[in-house]
Amino acid sequence: MTKALKIGISMVAILAIIVSCSTEKNTLINRTFHGINARYNGYFNATELMNQSMNSYKDNRKEDYYNILPLNPVPSEQEVVGMYPAIDTAIAKCKKVIQDHSMPSNDRPAYKKDEHNPWSDENWTQIGIASYYRRDYEGAMKSFKFVRKFYSNDPSLYVGELWMAKTNIATGKLTEAKFNLDNLDKAILEQADGIPKPTKKGQEPIAKFPKKIRFDLEKTKAQLALEKGEKDDAIAYLEESLNHTRYASGRDKARVHFILGQLYQEKGNASAAKEHYAKVLKGTSSFEMAF
Repeated sequence: MTKALKIGISMVAILAIIVSCSTEKNTLINRTFHGINARYNGYFNATELMNQSMNSYKDNRKEDYYNILPLNPVPSEQEVVGMYPAIDTAIAKCKKVIQDHSMPSNDRPAYKKDEHNPWSDENWTQIGIASYYRRDYEGAMKSFKFVRKFYSNDPSLYVGELWMAKTNIATGKLTEAKFNLDNLDKAILEQADGIPKPTKKGQEPIAKFPKKIRFDLEKTKAQLALEKGEKDDAIAYLEESLNHTRYASGRDKARVHFILGQLYQEKGNASAAKEHYAKVLKGTSSFEMAF
């Protein structure tokens, strides 16, 4: 092989790589290239940052065991300041991959009709979640609404709806939160016998409800009930949440058991309270909670 031929082949290979990086061509190679970047450079790294930051917060959080524990503790305005670097880095990573790897380009997101990168929606959702923990509820809601509008045929639709409910609860918009949660319950009922098929020719397929958020959904319904003073309903939702713990952490399950113990104890149901407190001891809980 001559030197000129080698150079020619190298140039063709380089050109092929450059072409594969295009965000305007909807091909398998392009989707794979940009999908991998969006998944790992953005979503995965941002999720790891947020998990580390929130786990550190929970490990150092001082609980008030003389009152009903919050189901989903979040940092206060003072506490979250120390988490800004991690949260802002997570948001920046997701924004960068959305800017660099959306297919087609994301220069004017409101005018886009299609998105061919299969991991763009997860990055938008992660921006919303990070904004929620940063207490930037307006920014969080914008991200979740964007997901609902542009990813109606993706499971992220349901994840975004759930976090919209959380955001509405955090801002005292309980009626709106109930609307979000009712939408999720409706989707579960509609899919009980299988995923409904599109009603019109050419219509996008309906996204399958993700089982991994069912535990969190029931907890959020319980959180809303507690905000409204409906403790019997909260107990029912928390009991139901324990039927969907496949994707829940041991720490989160132990917290639900402890709160159920508190609620039953408050109602005077000592046997039910004892049962749930015993499960806290068997589960993964902090030393302080177990004590």
